[in-house]
Parts: sequence; C-alpha cells; structure tokens
Amino acid sequence: FYFNEAHWITDRTISCILNSCSNLRCLGILASREKIKDATTLVQTHLKLEYLDFVYVMAFRNDSLIVAIIRSSPNLKHFNISGNDIGDE
Repeated sequence: FYFNEAHWITDRTISCILNSCSNLRCLGILASREKIKDATTLVQTHLKLEYLDFVYVMAFRNDSLIVAIIRSSPNLKHFNISGNDIGDE
C-alpha cells in the first residue's frame, strides 16, 4: 500500500490495514502530519514489512519507538522517516 498526501489516514486506519493484511510487505504513507500520533501499532503487530515509508507523518518522536519498530520487523530493508522533526536528543 502506498498513500500520497494521506491527510485522511489516522492511527485507526493504520491499525486496520496492519490487522487485515498480515502478509503486507510495503507500506508508504506520506504527509498525514497531525492525523497519525501513535506508531506503536507497528510494534505491536509482528510485521513482514520490507519497506516502510512514513515521510512527514509526525508519529515518530523518539528513538526508542524507532528502535522497537526495527526490532519487531526483521525483514525490514527500507525505513524512511524523513521530515518528522526527529532531533539528536
């Protein structure tokens, strides 16, 4: 799945997609800004994702969540979270 200008995508939408598509390999969501606030669904679901693209989503605000997503997705080859105001803290 790839959603561009995804202003309508919410936390619930992502949860529904992940729970309905257990063999999902690619998920791209761009520019949802303030609608997605909690990316923990990505950690709670054991994913087969190889490609994860969350540009300008704002759900990735801390390093521990990013590390948890990487650890829970052993097949992940591409993880793009640019434009999410992540600092060097």
